[in-house]
Amino acid sequence: MSREHRVSVVVVSRKRPKHLAKLLTALDQLYLRNFEVVVVADANSLDHLPAGVLQRVKAMPFDVPNISRARNLGTQNAAGDIIAFIDDDAVPEPTWLNHLIAPFSDTGISATAGYVRGRNGISFQSQTDYVDHLGWTHSGTETHPSMALKLIGTNFAVRRESLIALGGFDEVFEFYMDDTDLSLRLYESGQKAVPVAAAQVHHAFAASERRHKNRRPFSLFHNGRSLAAFLRKHAPVSDHKSTLANYRQSQVNRMLDHMIRGTCEPGDVQSVLKSFDDGVSAGISAELDAHADLQTGSSFVEFREHGLDDPKMTTLAGRIWSRSRLFSQATELVASGQRCSVMILDPSPRYHRVYFHRDGFWVQSGGMFGKSDRNDPLIYPWRFALREQREIVRTLTIRQP
Repeated sequence: MSREHRVSVVVVSRKRPKHLAKLLTALDQLYLRNFEVVVVADANSLDHLPAGVLQRVKAMPFDVPNISRARNLGTQNAAGDIIAFIDDDAVPEPTWLNHLIAPFSDTGISATAGYVRGRNGISFQSQTDYVDHLGWTHSGTETHPSMALKLIGTNFAVRRESLIALGGFDEVFEFYMDDTDLSLRLYESGQKAVPVAAAQVHHAFAASERRHKNRRPFSLFHNGRSLAAFLRKHAPVSDHKSTLANYRQSQVNRMLDHMIRGTCEPGDVQSVLKSFDDGVSAGISAELDAHADLQTGSSFVEFREHGLDDPKMTTLAGRIWSRSRLFSQATELVASGQRCSVMILDPSPRYHRVYFHRDGFWVQSGGMFGKSDRNDPLIYPWRFALREQREIVRTLTIRQP
């Protein structure tokens, strides 16, 4: 980079203290040193944070279910010239922030969007995605000149001056489409956003007041409200009815899939669809373009005074019966100021899973002969030493600079 950027990481959390604590543990593992963390969360979640951690973050008590307003509050209190956003139910790879801010060395870049892995830590929830004026997402690595690069709320960064010039997040989007609206406004203002494949986070889709842990929605009120408001802002009136109908049908199909899997009852379908319809009605009359004054004189508070100076990632590997011993070793390494990954293999073709342990180390588990990449064969006759080496090489490309 032409100069060292000061980066603010904004985290919005509400009633998920355990997820928030794990995320902050993962942020402590980042290789980038010069960054601060602004946490906008309910008072109870902040109270559950260890005192030592709480002293190192900018804590903003906030308990209103409006993610756009919370992100605006975080932006108001951010002192960095680059602001990165991540959700409380996500954890970043250690190299995440280095990669996410690297393109800002080009002064023509206003925003970056990273890649998001799903619950299994292997598959991607989102990669290079674009969004059109109807709010539909289009995936693909080719540039869509008539569409905006989609800024994924749990993994993107933006120049603070650009965000302020746009008025921040539109607070009509209390949940859903807040990032999509910002993506289009950034694009329509002529500013450039780029995807960054190596900037990766793992997103758990934790349970909330709106959805079960299996992602079955309890309510689609905010989805309907946000979609109706989004269409009013960005789409011709002639497209509103058909777009709302198509989205509603996609949710019908989603609920029917849950019925087939036995994760909801027939009566749940009508209740959820009614909440969507109620939300649409509310969105049709909602006030648009409710922005905040984001100017502030906040000072920069470095999150990590004594970071992990060792650039290496220690990898421990063993078979399933060594799990307890490996976890104990990993915990000791982290406590001594090192980064650590643990790989545990069993004699099966079981698919692999990757996750970040609450004690501060990464875990990969699965069958010796199973898939750890979408392009792997279903079963492959690996020997332990070769499989171990292959996985170390594969993971260190994003886990070590």
